[in-house]
Amino acid sequence: MLRLLALRWLIWLLLVLIFAGGVWAGYLYLGSIPPARLDNVAAYLLALFKQGTSGEARAVELHRLVTGQIILTLLIYLLGVTVLALPLLLLLLFGRGFALGFTVGYLLQQYPRQGLLLAICSLLPQHLFYLTALFLAVGGAVSFSLVLTRRWFDSRQPVLPYWWGYSCLMLLVLGLNLLGGIAEIYVTPWCISLVSKLIL
Repeated sequence: MLRLLALRWLIWLLLVLIFAGGVWAGYLYLGSIPPARLDNVAAYLLALFKQGTSGEARAVELHRLVTGQIILTLLIYLLGVTVLALPLLLLLLFGRGFALGFTVGYLLQQYPRQGLLLAICSLLPQHLFYLTALFLAVGGAVSFSLVLTRRWFDSRQPVLPYWWGYSCLMLLVLGLNLLGGIAEIYVTPWCISLVSKLIL
């Protein structure tokens, strides 16, 4: 697994740049949205921050998140063995950056003083796991796809060791995504409830 991750350091630099580009694009897109639409977003977030969640509702939401993360991890795993699907993986990383850039930019714009604190409390707990998992998954998938590409041109290129490493890596990614789902359901609402009392 470590051999797979260390295959190309330039890959990691590329992934960071793509993600950063997505964050910047999301922030810039915020400035092009009409104020009326931003008011709808503000109303939605206000209701979201103030609402409480019962234990049963949290269990249902956790089940939905777990199912979604399993499907996402499996999808990335399958894309990794399909060389032609590499643009989709990079687009997925860019999209996650775009969504985060938009969300953080909106919170900073809506709440100039407390926006950063609100962004940290509402996004950091789950995204510590989600982003780590996403970078590992996309980086591993791209690296494994390059191994398969070299195999086409050189039949002596070993694949099985990298495949085992890739599979183990995706199990780690799945575990991180599940931890992120737990944090999103149980930790993030508690953090939001604390900070929302100060700013709402």
